[in-house]
Amino acid sequence: MRRFVLNNIGLAAITREQYIERHVTDFANRLYNPTPENRVAIFYIDGTYTYCFKSKNFRSLRQTYCRHKSDHLVKPALVVAPDGYILDIQGPYFSDAHNNDAAMISHELENHENLNNWFRPGDIVVVDRGYRDVIPALEELGLICKMPPLLEAGERQLTTEDAKYA
Repeated sequence: MRRFVLNNIGLAAITREQYIERHVTDFANRLYNPTPENRVAIFYIDGTYTYCFKSKNFRSLRQTYCRHKSDHLVKPALVVAPDGYILDIQGPYFSDAHNNDAAMISHELENHENLNNWFRPGDIVVVDRGYRDVIPALEELGLICKMPPLLEAGERQLTTEDAKYA
């Protein structure tokens, strides 16, 4: 299993050029890329939950308990290609209140040189609303961030223009 993961998952398992050629679909390129003739890396980042057994260690028990899901969980963040190829798995992180989506990616950007070196300015990252606090850090790397629009305070419905991008 250790050999499988190293050879098939992670930033060292595939070059950027291979990733763009094999895993960035034409549909995603036309949908997200403002200049589709110049293909760039397009990827999605999202966190998911994985169930784990209750620990006898009280500290671990508290750190793995997720109030939102009412269960003991750990939370990895996945970097996925438009065709479903898993480029990288980050974490796992505890699912307590300290490790939301934005905090996990902030930690990865600060502590993993490979992640920062793999991305290039102009690459496109698609994130959900949980990453709204980390978008400035991603844009500082030169990444183009795509996120569904948010309702403003007091609004009950998206405008027609915003609904097109939701």
